[in-house]
Amino acid sequence: MNTVIPIHQAQLNEPAGNQIGLSYVAGNLAMITDTVGRAVALSYDGANRLTQIQDPIGRRVIYGYDAIGRLVTVVDKIGNALGQDPNLHTWRYGYDGSTRHLTSVVDPDGRVSVRNTYDAQGRLAAQRDGLDAT
Repeated sequence: MNTVIPIHQAQLNEPAGNQIGLSYVAGNLAMITDTVGRAVALSYDGANRLTQIQDPIGRRVIYGYDAIGRLVTVVDKIGNALGQDPNLHTWRYGYDGSTRHLTSVVDPDGRVSVRNTYDAQGRLAAQRDGLDAT
């Protein structure tokens, strides 16, 4: 049995004459191409979550999700050298178990860069940066 995957293409034209090509596969943005043909490729998992972005020279950013689909890691491979430890480039995201709200963002060095608190209605009440400033 053959499966047909719909592909849609669009083009953006800037006043300066530049053209940006957009290619969608099964509703997901899969490729962005600039005027000179450089392309950025985007990949998705079976749940249509973005899993990877790759630039024209092969540098990648990889996204990881937990069992219920929340973004939990971003591995930045820009400047990647063979054998480089990806843990040196991993951002971690913390969530409240009951509300699923984003509560913290921790940088690759283990420093908290954002901490969020919410009111009883689930609205963002405060956001503090890594220096504890609002």
